[in-house]
Amino acid sequence: MLTAISRYGARVVANTVQRINALEQQGQLVEGPHIAAFETAFAARLGGVHAVSTSYGRMAFFYILRALEFPPGSEIIMPALTFWVMPEIARQAGLVPVFADVDPVTFNITAATVERVVTPRTVAIVPTHMWGLPCDMDPIVELARRHGLQVIEDCAHALGATYRGRRAGTLGDAAIFSFQTLKPLNAYGGGMAVVRDSRLAARVARLAEEAPPPSVRRIKERLWRGRVLRIATRPPVFTWTLFPLLYAGQRLHWNVDMYFWERIRPSEDADGLEGVVSCGACEMVMRHPEPGCRCPRCDARIDRRIPDALSASIALTLAGMLLYIPANLYAIARMPIGLKPTSYTILGGVIELVDVHLIGLAALVFIASFAIPVFKLIGLAWCIASVLRRSTFALSTKTKTYRIVEEIGRWSMVDPFVVACFVPVTQYNAAFTSSAEPAATYFTAVVVLTMMAAHVFDPRLMWDAARGRIT
Repeated sequence: MLTAISRYGARVVANTVQRINALEQQGQLVEGPHIAAFETAFAARLGGVHAVSTSYGRMAFFYILRALEFPPGSEIIMPALTFWVMPEIARQAGLVPVFADVDPVTFNITAATVERVVTPRTVAIVPTHMWGLPCDMDPIVELARRHGLQVIEDCAHALGATYRGRRAGTLGDAAIFSFQTLKPLNAYGGGMAVVRDSRLAARVARLAEEAPPPSVRRIKERLWRGRVLRIATRPPVFTWTLFPLLYAGQRLHWNVDMYFWERIRPSEDADGLEGVVSCGACEMVMRHPEPGCRCPRCDARIDRRIPDALSASIALTLAGMLLYIPANLYAIARMPIGLKPTSYTILGGVIELVDVHLIGLAALVFIASFAIPVFKLIGLAWCIASVLRRSTFALSTKTKTYRIVEEIGRWSMVDPFVVACFVPVTQYNAAFTSSAEPAATYFTAVVVLTMMAAHVFDPRLMWDAARGRIT
C-alpha cells in the first residue's frame, strides 16, 4: 500500500498545552510580559538586531515598509516566485512590486536577476529565502549599497538558516519571520519584524502597538486550528484526508487552499481609491483588473454580472426546494425481492444498507443524496436572503459558503449516479433487475436546478445590497 507523506509537518514546543493553560489562568493569553521576553530572546538569538512581535509575518513586512516612509509609487523588487500576499502588502503600503526572475536551481533571486529590473524609482529589494535556503546575499547587498536600496529579507521559511556563518535575518537592513503552524518555529500564528537601526525599530514598534490586540476567542480559534493541522499532517491521517482532497482539487483545477486562508481586508479608504475592485467571491482587492479577467486567488471572474441574476436564482432555488420534498417522500428505486417487488426511498435505502452492515456505503449515499442537496439549498437561500434583507451580517462567511456551493455544483451530477448505482446494491441478486421510480427524476431535477441557481447567482449582490447600492 502506498502512503502519501505530507511535505512538512507541524513542529511543536514541548508542553504546549500546559503552557497555554497556565497563561490563560494568569490572564496573559493575549498580552503579557512573556511577549517582551520572547522579543529579547529572539533578538539575542540572531545577534545585533532589534525584534518586534506582530500578528503575522506579513504584518511585520507592512510595518517595516510604513516605517521606512518610502515615497508613494516607489518600486520594490520581489522574487517572481513568492507568497502572493507579499506583493499585495507592498501595494497596500503604496508601493509598486517589480518581479525579478529566480535561479532555476535554487528558486531564489540573484544579484544578476535583480539588477536587470532596478530603475531610478526602486527603493528596496526583498530576497526571499525560499524553503529555508538563503539567497546569495553578499552580491545582493553590494548591489543594494551601490544603488542606495534597502534590503528586507523574507525569512518566513529560514529561521535558523545561515549564510557563510551568518544567520538569515541579519544580512540586510531588516527582515521578517513567520510563526505559522507549518513554519520552522510554530507558535500557532504571529510574526516578527527584525531591524538593525534602533530608530527604525521604534517606529515599527509604534505601528505594531497601534494595532488592536486579538480577542481571547480569536486566540483559542487559532490554537484549535493549529492542533487540527498538526493531526491532519501526520502521514497516516494525511493519506486519507487532505491528500485525496488536494489531489482531486489539482486534477479538477479547484483551488482548495483558498479556503485555508483568511480574506484580505482592504484598508478603510480602499473604496475611495480609483480602480480598486474587490473579487465578489473571495474579496481579494485588486487595482485596475482587465475586464472579464479571473481573480488570481480563487479563479472567479471579476465583476461577473448576469442580467436578472437575483430573480433567476430565486426561481431556481424555490423550484429545487419544492421538488426536493417528493424526491425524498416517494420511492426512488424498485427492486424485486423474491416474487415481491420492494420500493425504497433515499432514506429507506440508507437504512437498508445499515441493516446489511454496509455502513461506509450508507454514509456515502446519505451524504451524496441527502446532506449535500440540503446544504446547497440552505446555502443558496442564505445568500439570497442576505440580498433581500440588505444584511451586513457575516458577509465574508456567506461569500465562502457561496463558493463552496458553486464548487459542489460542479460535482453534483455524481449524486444521481450514486443513487442509481448504490441503492440497488442493497440486494445483490436484484442489482441488475432494479428500476428507477419517479422520485429519481425529481432528485435529478433538484441537482440540475441547484447547479443552475449557483451558476447564475452573483455574490457581489450581497455586498452591493449591504452598502445600499441596489434597491
